[in-house]
Amino acid sequence: PHFLLSFYYHAINTGDKPFLAAAWPTLQRVLGYVLAPAGMNLTRGGLATTPTAHGLPHEDHADNWLDIVNFGGQDAIINAMIVQALQAMAELGEWLGDAPAAAQYRRIHKTAQEAFRERFWVPTGGLFGDWIDTRGVRREYYYVWQQFLAMDRFGNLTTPAQAQQMMETVHARLAGIRARFHKSEDDLWCTPTNLVGIAPFDGYGNGSLQDQRFFGHYENGCCFMAMHGLYLQALGHTGRSDTALAVLDAAMARFNTTGFWGQHYDWCAGDLCDQPAPGFVGSDVITDSMLVLVGGLRATFGFRPTLLDGVQIVGQPALLFTWGNQRLWKSVVGAPSSNMVNRIVACVLFLQYSDVSML
Repeated sequence: PHFLLSFYYHAINTGDKPFLAAAWPTLQRVLGYVLAPAGMNLTRGGLATTPTAHGLPHEDHADNWLDIVNFGGQDAIINAMIVQALQAMAELGEWLGDAPAAAQYRRIHKTAQEAFRERFWVPTGGLFGDWIDTRGVRREYYYVWQQFLAMDRFGNLTTPAQAQQMMETVHARLAGIRARFHKSEDDLWCTPTNLVGIAPFDGYGNGSLQDQRFFGHYENGCCFMAMHGLYLQALGHTGRSDTALAVLDAAMARFNTTGFWGQHYDWCAGDLCDQPAPGFVGSDVITDSMLVLVGGLRATFGFRPTLLDGVQIVGQPALLFTWGNQRLWKSVVGAPSSNMVNRIVACVLFLQYSDVSML
């Protein structure tokens, strides 16, 4: 689904219809693998199944970017992205004049939506589960990635009311994590990967790799900036633009002092998270931090770009546009930074997204 979505956003960003028309047969073949019985078999029951990872205890074979947790089988993160990719392909088909393909993908999109809601929703938890292994057992660690993808208007996996309730549940669980580990909002300012600790058998080496036996460590509870960016965007989709601005301010404060180029933020050290926090780790993954800026700006100004409908307003901006601009401009540009490249990139993104929101 990443591959398909990248072409969709390329179309939004460039409007390069000849390029997309040339790529269209390839995109259809890629989606064909997702749908086919010999591939991910989405056409059987509406959920895609990873053929090479089964999601079983002690399997030590993951199928998504969270690569040392035993995601597999029917993966909620991958399936949420596939729902978005199906909508993207339907819109691309319409944009390129392929009406039959667009209609087909819209029908499959509806089936995938319904299957996702039915199979992954956990009524007692108020959130979506994580994966269903090949023995039919669903994991309920409440990884935030699929929660925030589901709250996004793109894909339409939740109603606005359900998205509101889900965000309230996320915040309640986050408050519980802070209380459990005696952390302030300043200590734990970002969004953990998951809201319930994984069982050791669902981590590589029975949880020994990256010390994932204990919550708060790496892919079992630390903060990945890619998911924090999706959290910010979800705040905008649930009408919390003021909260998004405050959360973005907190993130930008770390930008000013660290360069912000980090894959994830370790708020926890020690088995009980009672040691000084290591801070940002993984400076090789700069796109994660960029997602925080993009998600924060979209949420603060209440918009999202689309292919067929232009800039779509999804919420009220934070207080006033002018006030928001002043605050963000100060956060992005005004504070000292030793890395001019970082600052220039941030300014370009700020100008791009704040200008679009004014249209």
